Amino acid sequence: MKNLWVWIALFAVILTGVVPAAAGVPTFETRLNEILARTSEVVDYLISQDYLIERIDVDLVLAEHNFISIHQCYDFYTHKIIGIGEAGIVKLDGYILDSDGNTLDYDDEWDDIPFLSFIPKRTEEYRFMFEWAETAEGYPDDHLGYVAIVYAVQPLN
Repeated sequence: MKNLWVWIALFAVILTGVVPAAAGVPTFETRLNEILARTSEVVDYLISQDYLIERIDVDLVLAEHNFISIHQCYDFYTHKIIGIGEAGIVKLDGYILDSDGNTLDYDDEWDDIPFLSFIPKRTEEYRFMFEWAETAEGYPDDHLGYVAIVYAVQPLN
């Protein structure tokens, strides 16, 4: 009977998503709300610059690993691709790679919002890689954190 209560409590934790956070690390719910708010600010900025929001990805990434996306880009548009790291990420780097693996643009500045921009020479699929380069102090080495990617386009004038 004692084990039954343990299993019921464990099941309740899984259903509610209440998982104890590591000391100093906000809950997943808090971090998701924060990254969605930051993403909304980026979207508002892009819209104010007459960009169309084509796609938004939000995913969980393991500390010091990469988020890789393949996306169709068109030669008659300017493309802006912006990565947004959560609070546990202090350095997120972004790269645009063509089908041959050549780097077309990159942002490796010391921040958590890489801003990529390019006009493709031809319409094709491009690979976008966002590298989690540095984790915030107080976050564990195996930290699982949110990364959001905003894809925006603007017709060439």
